[in-house]
Amino acid sequence: MQILQLPLGKIKGLNIKDVRMTYSTTQALLPHLDVMDKLDLDEEKLSVRNCIILHEAVERLTNPQGLTVNGINGDRWSKDWKVYKDQPDVDVMQILQLPLGKIKGLNIKDMRMTDPTTQALLPHLDLMDKLDLESRSTDMNLNLSWKIFPRK
Repeated sequence: MQILQLPLGKIKGLNIKDVRMTYSTTQALLPHLDVMDKLDLDEEKLSVRNCIILHEAVERLTNPQGLTVNGINGDRWSKDWKVYKDQPDVDVMQILQLPLGKIKGLNIKDMRMTDPTTQALLPHLDLMDKLDLESRSTDMNLNLSWKIFPRK
C-alpha cells in the first residue's frame, strides 16, 4: 500500500475498510498510528494475528485517546474485541489467550462456541466491562458457566 510509504505525519486519517491487510501492510501502518487522528478498517477482514498486533500497538500509543478507530476512542478500541461467524476456533482461542484484563469488551457474532472456547472465556468475564452475545441460543454453551460466577 503506497500511501503508507509517505513520511510520518502526512497521514492524519485513513479509511482502509475495503482492504485486506497483509502482515507487511500492518507493519507499515504501525509507525503512522501515533500521529494519526482517525483510522477506519474492517476488522472482519483482518487476520487474528494482524488484529492482535493493531490492538496492542494502539494500546501502547503515547496518547491512544488521540486516535479514533472505527469511531471509537483508541484507548477503548484497543480493549474491545469482536469474534465473527465462521472465524476458526484457533483464531478465537488466540484472542481468549490474551492476558487477563486485556479484553474489556467482547462481541461474539453468530459464532458456535465450543466447550474449549467457552472455558477460555470464563476467566475473562470477571474483568470485562461488556459482553455482547449475538447468537442463537443453540450456538452457546454458557448456561452452566453462568452458575459458577456470582452476579455483582
